[in-house]
Amino acid sequence: MTDTSMGAVVRVLEAVRSELVYATSTYAPIASLHEGKAVIEEELEEAWQEIKRRPGELNKIRVRRELIQTAAMAVRTIVDCLGVVDDD
Repeated sequence: MTDTSMGAVVRVLEAVRSELVYATSTYAPIASLHEGKAVIEEELEEAWQEIKRRPGELNKIRVRRELIQTAAMAVRTIVDCLGVVDDD
């Protein structure tokens, strides 16, 4: 991975972290893996609605935002339902 692409990864992960902080301060914890799956699917569906627009209508900012929210909800599901990641 190049320094440039690693910098992009760091910026995306920071955006995911920011979204996670916002979500955890605004909404109740995810109560089960089933709820987590539903939340992730909802966010992914919102991304898909943006992605399947005609090429000239694609809004990369909206797609990026929805994918960041999807990633944040995946992380939140892990934290809320499975706890700290161990070295399995």
